[in-house]
Amino acid sequence: MSRTAPAAIDRRSPRARGLWAVLVGLAIASTACTGSPDDPPPRTDAPGAPMVGVAWEEVRLPTVPGHRIAVRDATWCGDRWLVVGGVLGPPADSRPGAWVSSDGRRWEAIRFRTSTYWGARAVLSSVACRGGVPVAVGAMSGGAHGNPRVATFRETRQGAWVDVPAPVERYGGPSAVNVGDVAAGPRGWLISGNRRTGPAVWTARSPRRFHLVEGEPGLVGGEGAPLAHGAVSDGSRWTVVGGRTGPEVSDRVPVAWSSADGRRWRREEVPDTPGYDDLHRAARVGDAVVAIGLRGSGFGSWLREDGDWRAGGGFGTTETEARRAPGVASLTTDGTAMLTVVSDGARFHLWGSPDGVAWAPIELPLDLEATAEQALAVASSRSGVLLVADTGDGSRVWQAPWPGLGTP
Repeated sequence: MSRTAPAAIDRRSPRARGLWAVLVGLAIASTACTGSPDDPPPRTDAPGAPMVGVAWEEVRLPTVPGHRIAVRDATWCGDRWLVVGGVLGPPADSRPGAWVSSDGRRWEAIRFRTSTYWGARAVLSSVACRGGVPVAVGAMSGGAHGNPRVATFRETRQGAWVDVPAPVERYGGPSAVNVGDVAAGPRGWLISGNRRTGPAVWTARSPRRFHLVEGEPGLVGGEGAPLAHGAVSDGSRWTVVGGRTGPEVSDRVPVAWSSADGRRWRREEVPDTPGYDDLHRAARVGDAVVAIGLRGSGFGSWLREDGDWRAGGGFGTTETEARRAPGVASLTTDGTAMLTVVSDGARFHLWGSPDGVAWAPIELPLDLEATAEQALAVASSRSGVLLVADTGDGSRVWQAPWPGLGTP
């Protein structure tokens, strides 16, 4: 079984070449894949693979006396970095938070002008940019049933961020299950999530209004009670990834859906392995879409090229005795190389790939437990990487050049 990179993915950048050299060496040292086509894809992280070093530099966000900064996500937005989260204090005094920097070193707090009760208290969990225009999603639990009250946020011409008023039923109501992350594409933004009817999406051409698409046959049809976990645009269509129940109730089978307009969807066949497979996040790499998720007792990648999905390499392990479920917390790409934050159920880890197929562990600047109060996310531009962490008692941010990735 070949471990070469797909032709559609460019390996010409120095960092991709460097990491590729390390991974090829590891692959040569590991056992060759000689199984049948029905065997699981090979692991491309040889046991004991050397850690890839990163020149992390810690930077500081502005503090708010008497409050705790809680970061959740970050993105490169045209010519600036954005970090989003919340400013936590007494229950009646928590509020959304966002910070901006042109160089990753000097940060300023973004001003919010909220107009709704829950928007004024939301913690922002996800942000995505299209043409330098950001959209963020946030929530705060409350109300009669204690459910998350979701709001989206947009930027005004004056630079302030405002919440977008919406009826409760757009994101919540009796059909609500969850609202996930926001993704950006040439035609606007898309939020993936689930309703009682099954997978759903919210689409927007303008940050001023999202439209709910639920009960769409292409999303909810088929066997296995599917759930959507993440979305990406490949430039011409949206792709949502997730999983469904397999032949055994404890099994999961990977699923993907695609749409040119965000309203009419088609389910796509994704290769299954004998283990537990569930797609959590996706990114565009070259002309391919790469999805990352759980595979068996670890993690794995799947690639869609020329309309067909295939399994990439496996990496990492999950903790069988962990109290929390493992998963993919964050995924970023510069268009060639990739970085992903995963939780094994006990701790967070960072992995990198030059092509979405072969993987190597990446050095982190901290050891962080995966708890309900802690979070870790990674973002990137063409030249740099930003890592944001909520340690439970505060938040920390690091920046680095895109690592040489070939230097263990």
